[in-house]
Amino acid sequence: MRRDNFHAMGTPVSLLDPRSGLPARSGLWSVSGGAPTCAWAEVAAKVACILGPNDGVDFLQAWGLPGLLVEESGACRTTGGWPTPAWEEYVPEPFDDNAASPKAVSSPSTSHR
Repeated sequence: MRRDNFHAMGTPVSLLDPRSGLPARSGLWSVSGGAPTCAWAEVAAKVACILGPNDGVDFLQAWGLPGLLVEESGACRTTGGWPTPAWEEYVPEPFDDNAASPKAVSSPSTSHR
């Protein structure tokens, strides 16, 4: 089936799995890869995306390439020396609906003379 046929059926397609000819459904939302050239990085990212979280990491590691894989759940996985974002150090714990609400902080009053 051609890619435009999936669009006609109402299925948005950005990547086809060559093993099946169907839209790739690997559990990954996004993959970024690093390589000596942009073309190789693009190919590596697409292959890892088609393979899925576990096999995608294995593929990138086998080729010695860094990568960032973002799962549909939002979980991120890195491999091959992909830099860890600095913001990860500052991400707060998930909000707990059962925790006590923080007390309101009033702004300091100013006196006018």
